[in-house]
Amino acid sequence: MPSNTIQHRVYEFLKEHPPFSYCSAEFVHQLAAMSLVQYYPPDEIIFKEGDPPATHFFIVQQGAVCLRKQDELIDICGEGDVFGVRSLITQQNYVLTAQAQEETLVYAVSVQQFRPALKDNSQVALFFASGLARQAKTTVEEAAPWSFPQETSLFTTPLQQALPPATFDNLLYCASDTSLQQAAQQMSDWRVGSIIITSAAHHPLGIVTDTDLRDWVATGKLPLNTPVSKVMSQPVITAGLHQTIAEVLIRMMQHNVHHICMTKDGSPNSEALGMVSNRDLLLLQENNPAILLREIYKAKVVSQLAELRDRAETMIQQYIHQGIAIRTISSLITVINDALIAKSVTWAQEDLKKQGYATPSSDFCWLSLGSEGREEQLLRTDLDNALVYHDPPTEEAEVTKEYYLALSERVVDTLVECGFARCPAEVMASNPKWCTSLSDWQQQFKHWIQVPDTQSLLHAAIFFDFRTTVGDVAMAETIRAYIFDQLESESLFMNHLANNALLNPPPLSFFRKFVLEKSGEHEDSFDIKRRAMMPLTDAARVLAYEAHLPEVTNTQRRFQEVAKSDPAHASLYQEAADAYDKLIEIRTREGLNQGDSGRYINPEALSHLEREMLRSIFGVIRDVQQVLRHRFQLDFFRR
Repeated sequence: MPSNTIQHRVYEFLKEHPPFSYCSAEFVHQLAAMSLVQYYPPDEIIFKEGDPPATHFFIVQQGAVCLRKQDELIDICGEGDVFGVRSLITQQNYVLTAQAQEETLVYAVSVQQFRPALKDNSQVALFFASGLARQAKTTVEEAAPWSFPQETSLFTTPLQQALPPATFDNLLYCASDTSLQQAAQQMSDWRVGSIIITSAAHHPLGIVTDTDLRDWVATGKLPLNTPVSKVMSQPVITAGLHQTIAEVLIRMMQHNVHHICMTKDGSPNSEALGMVSNRDLLLLQENNPAILLREIYKAKVVSQLAELRDRAETMIQQYIHQGIAIRTISSLITVINDALIAKSVTWAQEDLKKQGYATPSSDFCWLSLGSEGREEQLLRTDLDNALVYHDPPTEEAEVTKEYYLALSERVVDTLVECGFARCPAEVMASNPKWCTSLSDWQQQFKHWIQVPDTQSLLHAAIFFDFRTTVGDVAMAETIRAYIFDQLESESLFMNHLANNALLNPPPLSFFRKFVLEKSGEHEDSFDIKRRAMMPLTDAARVLAYEAHLPEVTNTQRRFQEVAKSDPAHASLYQEAADAYDKLIEIRTREGLNQGDSGRYINPEALSHLEREMLRSIFGVIRDVQQVLRHRFQLDFFRR
């Protein structure tokens, strides 16, 4: 067969699979010309653990390759999978053995030929940095010293809109002989982060920022009586009155500054009129979280809250597109959700007062449960909440229960109008069972711990992730302390909880195909919540309670905290935390695209990169569950 035909076949294959699909056609042609075609019969070793790195890395064209560490099977590579990249990423010896599982054909790609793509192509770098190649457990820190470009625009306000005059209607300025101490005092009085130094004609000569004061004064490098002219930055970057937001933003980016001085004609040789900071531009954003929060507090009717939560969802979409860390987005949305709940409670209290209800003498605490309790509810999924109140005097028990149940019903109704769904299992404070006194709650937790049947463990998975949103925090702390007291006296409960965490094993049927729903409304869809997220949330919960971390409910933080007390598995727990971040991101993005909770995903809609990432995550799930199995001796445990 002519060599150019082989080269063409290699090219046609490579261009369809990451990371080669991220490269130019010309570059892939060059790779194909330098690649080797290698055949391996079943059980033949491609490279062994401890071997020095080769001059090529590999992609499976057909067949399957097992990756093993000693006798443990780590992964199986199928068609399109890249492996053996130690020679590309680092010059260390292989840490896994690669062995053909069946008759296998691989393409060996020249490391030297490919390395420029790793350096210059951010998508290629991300592929390897994310661990998507079968790279023998190389960590991101070892593999990825690159930075990746992100979207820079944060704005929903039209960028072509003229900068509103209110953005720069105040200008703090001083003369060039003003001392640094005087300038700092003026900045403090005005509560601004910069001061402009102007000429007698009020033209901008320079700028001093709080960063300058910190660098020169707070460090003791210059005395307080030093004139501002000694440290001011010049020339001042300026813009004209009628320039658009986009133009001002671009000037900031071009000059790598955080402040722009607005002048009469846009040049430094005219009168200074105002100052714009990057923070000012951020606050122009319609869906800025600080603005949304302020408007939630000012809202008068439910429809306003619903519209604000819609805008929050738009913000989520923008932030994900920009590549902002999912934990940052989760934290922002948690604050917004909490504000919605707090506003709903306030309205409910006001409405009950108008209806003639007497405010009970017993304080209450609103508990967020499930994903909201874990600070992970980005999309408006099912509501999971509860209410606890101090035990009232016997004669007030009935009216107290009636009041808080009425309050809970109003809060739930408001949240439903804001787009959240009612819990199908009625795990909501509007259910009398979950709106009750502190002593009742303690007895409920005691029963779940002492009688760990299927129903109790189901409730534990929901109610053990509680967080105070509104009300008396001390009540929640009392419940937590009570739970740990019960756990000490019922030590086997943790074995039951750990065993329950293994009910959802890694969801690949072992390799190549996802486990999909077999029937019903979501037939042929992948349930990312049950088959990928729940195994990690369940495991994190068990590990956190075992480590006595009562106040940590967030899944990622649970893994990070238990890593501190279990250094032997610290790297695995960090992988689990990062994996959960990615699962939240995938579910959120799919939910936004589909207009639903994102729980059921069509695997065909995912990119090859995402499917490979999920496969990698399933390996992390398997390893975490193995830790639980050993720690709680579950192979010998019988319920």
